[in-house]
Formats: sequence, C-alpha cells, structure tokens
Amino acid sequence: MKLERILAATDLSTQGDDSVRRAALIAARAGATLRLVHALPREAMLREFLGTDEAWVQGFRAGTTARLQSLADELAPRLRTPPQWTVASGRAHRVIMDAAADVAPDLLVVGAQGEGRSAPLFLGGTAAKLLLHSVVPILVVRAAPATPYRSVLVATDLGPRAPTVLGAAHAVAQGASITLLNAFHAPHETRLRWHGVAEASIEARRERDRDAAQARLRDLAAGLDPVPAIQAVHGHPNTVILEAANAHDMVAVGRHSGTAW
Repeated sequence: MKLERILAATDLSTQGDDSVRRAALIAARAGATLRLVHALPREAMLREFLGTDEAWVQGFRAGTTARLQSLADELAPRLRTPPQWTVASGRAHRVIMDAAADVAPDLLVVGAQGEGRSAPLFLGGTAAKLLLHSVVPILVVRAAPATPYRSVLVATDLGPRAPTVLGAAHAVAQGASITLLNAFHAPHETRLRWHGVAEASIEARRERDRDAAQARLRDLAAGLDPVPAIQAVHGHPNTVILEAANAHDMVAVGRHSGTAW
C-alpha cells in the first residue's frame, strides 16, 4: 500500500488538531499530500447558537477559516506541498465522507474524541460512524504525536483481510517494528472438560492450534522489512488484544461487518 493522499478531519479541539499533526507527520514521511476538513454546524443550528445577528455568524465563520489557515500554515514547512483545507456545513461524519469522496484519500485520520474513564473503550460519535461506513483505512488518534510510530501491533484473525490490514499498518508506520498477533481459543474447551476429556488432550489440541496459527502468521509476515515478530496467544481476542496493546503506540485491526459495536 502506498500513501499518496491523506485526509485529516479536525473539530478544532486539542485532540482534533493533534490528529491533524499526526496526519502531517505521516504525510511528510510518505511524501503524500494532505487535505484538512472541518464541519461547521448546520445553518439553523449555527443561528440558534449565535442568534440572528449576521455579524456574529460571519465572525464565527471567519474565525473558523482563520483557525484552519493557521493550522495549515503551521504544517506547511513539514510537507512537500502546503496542505489544502475544506470547510462545509452539516453533520460531521457526512461532511468528512463527502470530502473523502472528493479527495479519494489512501488514509483518513480523525481524533478519537472519547473522554473520561470510558475513553479507552468508546469512540466519539463521528469516529464510530466513519469506522462503520468508510471504505478506506482510518487512523483514530488519541494522543499528541511526539514521534513517528515506533511499535505497532497488528491484531489479525488470519482472515482474507489480514494482508490488507498489515499492508496499511506498514504504510502508515514506516520503519516501525511490527508485531503480528493472533488470539486463538479452541471452541468448546469447557464443554470438553464437562464430558471428561483429559486436560492433557485439551492442551495438546491447544498446542496444535498454536503451531498452525504461528505458521500462518509467518506466511503473512514473509517479505516484509523489517520482519514482524509473531505471537499466537491463547485467549479471547478482546482480552488478548487489549493486554498486548499497552506495549505499543499503534494498533491495527480489521473491521468486521455489522454494527459500530
């Protein structure tokens, strides 16, 4: 996968601007162009918030465009070409998707926007809707970018999308060390114990599953530079991935069909 066009969305909050700065860091390393997008409230909502005074409304819009231009000017020295930016009115995820249809980016970058104690588990509404509907890879940024990504966890179920997820992670985090992780657990282990199957037999089956997963991970990693480390860990994916994620500064996973949950 080659990154040529990156689209970064910001609501002009601290986290939103952090996501744009991360996008600029990636664009600079990849030699990609960068487009910024911001969604203004819809006209009726804007006037409800600011009142009917046209000067207030125009001042708000002018302040928004000035803020985006300032952000673009800040990022320009790092990039091959100065970033362009777009402002449109409407619901944020729709504005961003419209911009993506126009730009055809190879990567879409957004802020997580989750706050409070639940922040590690839940995304803001815009990020969640984009993850549900986007057909391009999305990078969800939680922290200010101090350095390029150095350690990446690619969690895979070894399904047909695994090479795509690995390729995207490799492109976004150029030069970073990559760990390929597969969480496996033999189905019906508890039921086997209930039926008196010896623990040694269950453990032997588990080791066969581990060996098979490691072989498939090695095949998936073949040809990459640097060569990824591989881990096949017994356990439920939700638990295994969350525990492993703490040792890395980026996590790449594939999206399954279904709801945002």
